[in-house]
Amino acid sequence: MPTIDDDGFLMWESGAINLYLAEKYKSPLWPADLKGKGRMYQWAYFIANDVEPNMITVMQHRVMFPPEKRNPALAEEADAKLQPKLKVLDEHLAKNRSFGADKWDLADFMVASVCYSFVPMKYDLGRYPSFQKWLMSSIERPKAREARALRE
Repeated sequence: MPTIDDDGFLMWESGAINLYLAEKYKSPLWPADLKGKGRMYQWAYFIANDVEPNMITVMQHRVMFPPEKRNPALAEEADAKLQPKLKVLDEHLAKNRSFGADKWDLADFMVASVCYSFVPMKYDLGRYPSFQKWLMSSIERPKAREARALRE
């Protein structure tokens, strides 16, 4: 479980850590106004509550677990629940260039940090072209490439 120790302040939960650090260190991704913060929270909660749990179930039962421990029915059920959520993301991006207001910001970071998992699991996003294009461009941002290089 991701955890930080910020001068004795212990915190866990990766999404909360992202928001805490972005605000504390005045990240350029932090929204400039209250509406931007609202948008950022909206997408952060949507991803954490509506997308991530189903995505993880699909990933576990199609990719991560050993074949003998996979449950195809659970994967199919989670995938069926995931489809309308991916449609929400795709429809938003068909009309907007980002999840932030007029630029890629912390709302986008929160979505991309979770949805990056679609890439290594080789999830077919072909039905969601706007979202797929956004995700691929998000993970190719210079700082995203730099962060992945640190893990290699």
